[in-house]
Amino acid sequence: LRFLEVSQADFMLQGRNSSSGVESLQYQGSYDTELLALHEMTQKLVVALLCDPVNTVKRTLLRNGISQLCVFFGRQKANDVLLSHMITFQNDKHDWQLRGAFFDSIVAVASYVGSQSLNMVMPLLQQGLTDIEESVVQKALEALIDLCKLGLLQKSSLLELTMDVLPFLCHPNVWLRFGAVGFVKSIASKLNVADLHCLLLPPPQPYLAAPIP
Repeated sequence: LRFLEVSQADFMLQGRNSSSGVESLQYQGSYDTELLALHEMTQKLVVALLCDPVNTVKRTLLRNGISQLCVFFGRQKANDVLLSHMITFQNDKHDWQLRGAFFDSIVAVASYVGSQSLNMVMPLLQQGLTDIEESVVQKALEALIDLCKLGLLQKSSLLELTMDVLPFLCHPNVWLRFGAVGFVKSIASKLNVADLHCLLLPPPQPYLAAPIP
C-alpha cells in the first residue's frame, strides 16, 4: 500500500506539469484497480489467518497489527471481515489465551468501527465477565474501562454493565476488585451529579463494608 500511495503521489506531482487529462484519468483508474486488488488479496490472507486451526496464529495476529489492518480495510470491512471473525474466538472454551487476546484487541477495533459494533461487542463483554478463567475476566474489565473512557458505551449500557461488575468488589482476586473499582470510577466521570447520586451510588452499597458518605 505504501508503494502504491507513493507512486500515485509521484504521478500527481508530475501531472501538474502535464496538460494531458486523459492520461491522468487512465492512471486514476489503474490506481483504483490496483488498490482493490490489494484489498482483496490481503483480505484472503487475513481471513485465512483468522481461521487458522492453530490458535497461536490467531493470537499473534490480534496482538500484532490489528489496528493497522482496521485502517487499511476501512470501517466497513473492519467490521465485516475482522470483527465478524474475532467474535468467534469467544467460542473456544479450551484456549483462555485466545479469549484474553480478543479483549486485548477489541478496544482498538471497536474504537475504529464505531458505535455500530456495540451490538455485537456488548454480549461478548458480558460473556467475558463470566469466564471461568480469572485472567480473561480481568482483561474484559480492562476493555470495559477503556471503552468507557473513550465514550463508546451509552449510559444505559454502562448502567447495565455496572450490575454485572459490582459483585467483583467482593471477589477474592485483588486484581478483579481493582478492575471493578476502576470501571465504577470511569463511569462516575461520565455522569452528571444527579445521575451519580441516583443511579450509581445506591447499587454498590450491598458490596461495601461501610456506606458511601
